[in-house]
Amino acid sequence: MACFWGLWVGGSVAAHQERVQHRLGYQPQAVRAEVRLLQPGNPEPLWVDSIEPREVVEAMDPLPWGYRDDDGRIREEEAKGLARVVVQKLSSYFHLTRFSEQRFYGEAPPGGARP
Repeated sequence: MACFWGLWVGGSVAAHQERVQHRLGYQPQAVRAEVRLLQPGNPEPLWVDSIEPREVVEAMDPLPWGYRDDDGRIREEEAKGLARVVVQKLSSYFHLTRFSEQRFYGEAPPGGARP
């Protein structure tokens, strides 16, 4: 019985990898991370979350045909997918909304000019 379940799970994983490769046009690496948001002077993190490979893959975009074998571009898209997941989770956790104009918090830099 265990052999059946092992074969079924293995087949499901292989089918998922084929769907991912078909959608993206390349096979991404498994990117897994734990993200901690820290505040200077506070030893306790404000926020900690785990990022699973499935979440990163779902956030990735396909590459144009000419770049699907380019390891640098694939790593770049993996990094963008990871960043998208982190931003989405932070926005959800802290209830952040996007504004069209820039907003700054804290003291103004010397001279009053903002970057």
